Amino acid sequence: MQLFQSWYNRSAQKAESIKELIKIFEKEGNKKYPIPNTQFQITVIEPAFPHSSQAIFTADDWNGFSDSVRQMILMEYRLAYCGYGEVNWCEALGTVLANDEVINGVSERGGHPVVKKKLRQWYLRITEYADRLLEGLEHIEFSEAMKEMQTNWIGKSYGAEIEFSLTPGPSPVGEGRHDENQSSKFFKTADKTYWEVLKQYGRDNRKNPTEAENILWQRLRNNQLGVKARRQHSIEGYIVDFAILEIKLVIEIDGQYHNEPEQKQYDEARTAYLKEFELDMLRFTNEEVNNHTNAVIEKIKAAIKEHIKNLYEIKNYKHSLRHIVFSRRYCFRVCGNCVFLL
Repeated sequence: MQLFQSWYNRSAQKAESIKELIKIFEKEGNKKYPIPNTQFQITVIEPAFPHSSQAIFTADDWNGFSDSVRQMILMEYRLAYCGYGEVNWCEALGTVLANDEVINGVSERGGHPVVKKKLRQWYLRITEYADRLLEGLEHIEFSEAMKEMQTNWIGKSYGAEIEFSLTPGPSPVGEGRHDENQSSKFFKTADKTYWEVLKQYGRDNRKNPTEAENILWQRLRNNQLGVKARRQHSIEGYIVDFAILEIKLVIEIDGQYHNEPEQKQYDEARTAYLKEFELDMLRFTNEEVNNHTNAVIEKIKAAIKEHIKNLYEIKNYKHSLRHIVFSRRYCFRVCGNCVFLL
């Protein structure tokens, strides 16, 4: 109960009463204390909430939320929280199995069928105090082997990020420098407000893919279909399974829990939001990818072909319009996909 009534203050590096968090929300909102779950969207539980704000709210927003919405948001902060998660469910044994208890889709004990199922269950927000756990291991009289096992279980990792300034072609401002007056040709997809959190979340997902995600990635990677595919890629405040940005195509793999009414509503809202950026989406189930991989690949190939064809036609259309400059009586101006008579 004490864990349920607590949240982890990252600034103070300790757990505090949830009542203190409520006071903060009432005075200043959550801008300084973002929701730990980067995929949580307030619009799912409060449709009137503006999309552009994602999961950041002001004090006025908080004070205007209904009690049920407030409790759902607080649940995203509690150290002990109730949520939905995809688990290995064995109907014959009537229990949930760990990954190492499942071999080739059946239970290690008895060989019974195991399926992925979304269940509501209790969790501990261990990732919030990973540093505290690792520090505590130094003061416990365990064997080094046991400490190493616990360290691996906690799963914190370290890395480095290096940025290089590159010039793709001759630049009037010099090699390696960027001309601020020159428009960018890159499709910037991540919301910079959540980039650091999304980046880490995407890395974690890439390290721990589902079976279906791994199968499909092995067929998409290294430009095997003629286009560059990215996995667990950030687009605005979301992480998508696969993104082919040059043709603005997103591919999602859905587990069984996507059939739940609440999740369906979330998926529909997310799809509509991504369409605002002219992104098309293909959806496949885990079963389709696992059991009918070739058929899935053919559908993706067809979508890629269609998108490339459309882009080619638009490019040729614009190119042909550029040759229409003057006629005997009229002057034309080309703007985007339109021709204006001047």
